[in-house]
Amino acid sequence: MYHNGKRRSCVMDESLYIRIGERIRQARGTEPQEGLANHLGYSIAQISRIESGKRRISLEDLRKVAEYFRKLLSYFIDDLDGLKLDPKFSEVMTAMDLTVLPVYGNVNAGHPAFVMERPEEYVTVPRDIVGQSRFAIRVRGDSMIGLDIRDGDLLFVRPQDDADDGDIVVARVNGEKYTVKRLRKRHGEPPVLESANPDYPPIVGEDVRIVGKVVGQFRMM
Repeated sequence: MYHNGKRRSCVMDESLYIRIGERIRQARGTEPQEGLANHLGYSIAQISRIESGKRRISLEDLRKVAEYFRKLLSYFIDDLDGLKLDPKFSEVMTAMDLTVLPVYGNVNAGHPAFVMERPEEYVTVPRDIVGQSRFAIRVRGDSMIGLDIRDGDLLFVRPQDDADDGDIVVARVNGEKYTVKRLRKRHGEPPVLESANPDYPPIVGEDVRIVGKVVGQFRMM
């Protein structure tokens, strides 16, 4: 990034660069280094040094790495709390238009299930893919497969206590369990939570409270 005509970078602990290199190597798997090198405009030798932690990588280039492997930035940066201590962190987040979202426990796309009340992790993602969401959930199950919402997908959720007919929502059922479903509303009738898989019956006639509307989706490849 550039500020007042000068290049600025985020200073991270050396051990973090080693861990980032390890995660890049894991993401690459058996794929040759040449593809990533071409994507970044680096030599293969430079990629080798990054993967060994001997060469620092900027957050700008790390974002390109994440895009190349179709992974979230937080897959490579596992010390987000430590990074926040750096005085340039907020500047980096602003310049790269990134945001941090809490990820809550696995929410079933099948039958409702219990969810932890506190975040299981945090993810760093480009702001343009999360819209007005304020938290994320991980999907479990295949009841929404008809809408291409698959097991393991990350869904970005905007908190709200109501939604329109046809919206994909996260709902709390009977005051304790959560599920991802399509909302169906008919005048004078209780709301219905509808799956996108004929193997799962709709949820109707129960205590249903809308927690939020799904406004984005991310799938790890």
